[in-house]
Amino acid sequence: MKKILTVFLVLMMVLTLVACGDKKVNNTEENKPTEETRDVEVNRVTEEDANKAKDPEKTPENTNTEKTAVKSLSGPTTMGLAKLITDEKANDNSIYDFEVVTMAQDVVNGLVKGDIDIAAIPANLASTVFNKTKGKIQVAAVNTLSVVYIVDNDGSIKSIADLKGKTIYATGQGQTPEYILNAVLEANGLNPATDVTMEFKNEASEVASILASQENVVALLPQPFITVTQTKNDKVNVAIDLNEEWNKSQEGNVITGVLVVNTEYAKNNKETFNKFLDDYKASIEFVKTNVDESSDMIEQLGVVKAPIAKKAMPTLNITYMEGNDLKTNLESYLNVLFKANPQSIGGALPGEEFYYSR
Repeated sequence: MKKILTVFLVLMMVLTLVACGDKKVNNTEENKPTEETRDVEVNRVTEEDANKAKDPEKTPENTNTEKTAVKSLSGPTTMGLAKLITDEKANDNSIYDFEVVTMAQDVVNGLVKGDIDIAAIPANLASTVFNKTKGKIQVAAVNTLSVVYIVDNDGSIKSIADLKGKTIYATGQGQTPEYILNAVLEANGLNPATDVTMEFKNEASEVASILASQENVVALLPQPFITVTQTKNDKVNVAIDLNEEWNKSQEGNVITGVLVVNTEYAKNNKETFNKFLDDYKASIEFVKTNVDESSDMIEQLGVVKAPIAKKAMPTLNITYMEGNDLKTNLESYLNVLFKANPQSIGGALPGEEFYYSR
């Protein structure tokens, strides 16, 4: 009886072990990871990848699949980009998404929201956005000096002194062209409030109409609109280059257009952005020295017709400036605007962090 009982117990133990083995091998549903464990694994991989991204030796820069968003405001501030935009649009592997827009507010909104990585905009607008966003953008290069000139239709204006007692037709009351002119007048001993009369119009076309219909007219106009006006009225003459006059009394130049960059983008993609700056500089040099070809490119971008771009090119003051030259010239210019009207640059002079450094 004891032998039978012993055999029975042994058989029971064997069956139990077999059953347990079958359960571990065949019950695959219980071996599948749950949603919770899958999330843990995914998060672990993501965290590891994030840590690698912080190490430039392990992860190449700018590896995300999204293209770099580059917007430029139509006009002289875009013209220097013409070669670079044309080349990149023909490049199937380009990492850039270029767009030329006509409304400054579209660029401002994109910069404020962080949707735009790089932009070509007016210099005072760059300062305004910097102040508004508390440093979310930096200025990296100057692309255009003054494009504002004094014109007449009788050849009577030879110097700033000749403006005394004249009525000057212009657009943009309370904007940078007025402040530039006032600074030049004051530097030459003229009182803008009493020695000249400013007659402001809503549209540049209204000023052009006055130049065509009246005699002895003096006006303040920008390029390339002056060239457009001259094609319809050969009496219109460029009398005074305000940038030259500015240089006689101020430190540096009038700065019309600049290139800005999203601060975080520049920080996280420094090598890529520095390469962009090199390509941008090369593009500007090409535009200035290959006028016929670049004028065709400018027309393709929808800025102005090629003949207008070609004729206006010598007076567009397209340039490239970065580093200390950028800082010295732009600081001086913004300081003059600030004294004229603090709100013209966003209410405050930008600090050191405004200026991008390689």
